[in-house]
Amino acid sequence: MGRKLNARNVSPEDAIIVGKVIIFFAAFFAIIPIASANLIPYVIQFTTTTVYISPYCADERAQGYKEVPCDTEVGDNFFGIFTVEEALLATDGINLPGTLGDFVIVIGDYVWNMNDSGSDFVGFVGPTLPTGETTAGATSPGFDVVGGRIVDIRGGVFGAFDFPFVDFTSPFSGANTWAAGAGSNYFFGRFDIFALAVDEPASVMLAFWWIAFLCLVARHHRIRLKG
Repeated sequence: MGRKLNARNVSPEDAIIVGKVIIFFAAFFAIIPIASANLIPYVIQFTTTTVYISPYCADERAQGYKEVPCDTEVGDNFFGIFTVEEALLATDGINLPGTLGDFVIVIGDYVWNMNDSGSDFVGFVGPTLPTGETTAGATSPGFDVVGGRIVDIRGGVFGAFDFPFVDFTSPFSGANTWAAGAGSNYFFGRFDIFALAVDEPASVMLAFWWIAFLCLVARHHRIRLKG
């Protein structure tokens, strides 16, 4: 079972994280209608099926080094969020490039944020070529669109020297699969993609608080969603 969060066990560090998460997502949702009425926001839910945590993870975190949640188990979740121009959805296809407004993934202390040069993000691994090769430094990963919906993502994101990284579906893996390496820790699993309805204010606010909570919990605590 994951830990329960309440006022008695939220540390000052977690309180600071709460503030950062709220500020980030408040700004994120505030700029959506301003930046472009054609940007559609999505959430990516990463579920772990295989987990390798370094035996030094807890010690490194205690010493203040950047780390993943050291108590991550199979079935736990991490999250990402991105916005992409609606034009991507006009044509069905596999491995399509898209025009992004934002793209963020959070795994513990590791954050890949395309709009933050101080984050772990250096670039995208773009749409996979017919030869099976991928294109590093692309403007977006590849998107699979069916019936006007994004159903899969290919390619990935990477940091300095290709590490830390998050890889999405490849020609050599099954659909909606992911792998990540951060520190001396590795994760493998499946992911789901959810579109958010930004044309309804209530939906936007509900999504904001839900995602903020999920990212806070995933940041320092285990979280497992059932459904």
